[in-house]
Amino acid sequence: MILWQPPAAEGPSGQGNSDENASSQTQRRSPYAEAADIITHLVQRNIRCLAFVSARKVADTVARDVKQLLAKVSRTDLVSKVDSYRAGYNQTERRALERRLQRGEISALVCTSALEMGIDVGALDATVHVGIPETASAMWQQAGRAGRRCGASVAIVVACERPLDHYYVSRADELFSRRPEEALCDPHNAAILEVHLPCAAKEVAIDLRGADSVIFSACKEDVIGELPQSFKSPLHLAVKRALGGNNKRTCVFNLATKTIECLPGLYPHRLVMLRGVQSDESWTLTDSTSEPHRILEKFEGHRAMSRLYVGCIHLVREGQFMVRKLDHENRIAYATAYDKLEATTTRERTEVVIISPDAKQGVEEILSKRVRATRVFLGSVHIIERVNGFIRRDHYSGKVVHEEMWAKPVVSAAFSTRAVWFDLPDEVVHRRVALDALKEATVGVQNMCVGLVGSIAMCDTRDIAGASIFPSSEAGYGGARTFLYDTTPHGIGLAEKVFENIEALWNKSLRTVEECACDSGCPSCIQAGPKGRDAGFAKKHSKVVLEGILGTWMDSAGLEKASRQATLEEKGLTTHPRALEEITTAQLEAATK
Repeated sequence: MILWQPPAAEGPSGQGNSDENASSQTQRRSPYAEAADIITHLVQRNIRCLAFVSARKVADTVARDVKQLLAKVSRTDLVSKVDSYRAGYNQTERRALERRLQRGEISALVCTSALEMGIDVGALDATVHVGIPETASAMWQQAGRAGRRCGASVAIVVACERPLDHYYVSRADELFSRRPEEALCDPHNAAILEVHLPCAAKEVAIDLRGADSVIFSACKEDVIGELPQSFKSPLHLAVKRALGGNNKRTCVFNLATKTIECLPGLYPHRLVMLRGVQSDESWTLTDSTSEPHRILEKFEGHRAMSRLYVGCIHLVREGQFMVRKLDHENRIAYATAYDKLEATTTRERTEVVIISPDAKQGVEEILSKRVRATRVFLGSVHIIERVNGFIRRDHYSGKVVHEEMWAKPVVSAAFSTRAVWFDLPDEVVHRRVALDALKEATVGVQNMCVGLVGSIAMCDTRDIAGASIFPSSEAGYGGARTFLYDTTPHGIGLAEKVFENIEALWNKSLRTVEECACDSGCPSCIQAGPKGRDAGFAKKHSKVVLEGILGTWMDSAGLEKASRQATLEEKGLTTHPRALEEITTAQLEAATK
């Protein structure tokens, strides 16, 4: 196994970063271009491989680049042996690719995690990984797809410019000694039960009077604290929704037999997504220049509006296309061929509203705990993600060639989920970081936490997203608050994992910022992820924020003082800072009773 860091890019701007305030850090060559070179060399030497990438569009891009490189070295005979495989292709395409791979007709297949497990991929010699896999399980599962022909294989892991890769590049021993993570499964998640209930009822009607009734009961051990009078088990909530409570009906109640049955004519198992994100009706991307219109790709309804909009570019197996028109009623995006090698990304904004606990609706109590100098919360939130516009960049230089902001933002997703949030200590907000730098510094910390979440929870970085709220007189809130939320509607237990390991996440973020060689911020630290631009070049201030959250500049007495102050404030009590120093632990306990 080889951990491969791309070399320094040629030219002062590296990957097209022409910002005058850009960090003086050495810009490295694109990991995707580096991977394309590696795959090309493997194919030329008859070394069959799978190349794993993190996103659908990247799979098509890398496959295209490999074909172009083979053509440049006059190996057009090998071009047809390179292809891509990902979600979005129809079943016929996927099965054809699988057969070609098994028969040895494909030398290199660029894929997403769709080929990480599940099907026979035949005899392979190598794997290429663009970006360090976020979990040990994924890394070894992917690498294990090769080595059956000669009994030996090579796995080349190409590091990307993001916090997780930067963290492990300098800690190779820690990377390769990672133990497979514990799988997360929440049997009391009403949202998960809701989609599995009709699947069970499709096979056998659920008898509420017989043995099935036991699954509607809940023991005190199943919940934290005392059971409230209004408590309903998660399955009660799932049944209510399946019978037409708040969503589309999937089940019916048979009065004669007193059983719950699946709605006639419905095949609910087809609606269950393996990754857990239950989607609305899908969208179809079509080539409007062909007759009849040729279907290029299918998109899940969840977050479709962040991927389909007039002006966006999609690279598919048939070529590159630009969306020209949207038919919202029939959920069809009409596109035409587009020759320029460009890519589009959206400008998005996220709103977060904390949901008040409600036992009848299954909204749990908000949990909190003191971690170092900061109080951390775990609860339910409502997320609204809006797309404000998009930019189009040149594929090779990264230069912006077009930017468009819309007068009326488009809602790409609105859902309830679980989240962890924390407020920046007053010491940071009012004394350590200037107000004009606070926003960028906080977003930098948010980006770091999201980028490193895969090192503490068994998940992809896309499974957790971040959002921040800043001082606003209109909101009546004078501090800065950061949210880390589960991107799966209703949550699948990742927020709970973050809540449990938040201090480790902060410590890793601080170490990564301290060790990053850039001067003021880069994609390997605070500028990571889709909101990297919002962090600006506030690396120094982001470091101060992390130190403030952890209370690293405080001694044990200072941390104790901060904890006492927070305890009093939670009880609605205040005291002068000098008097706080004289309060004993016994007095504090008495005052808060």
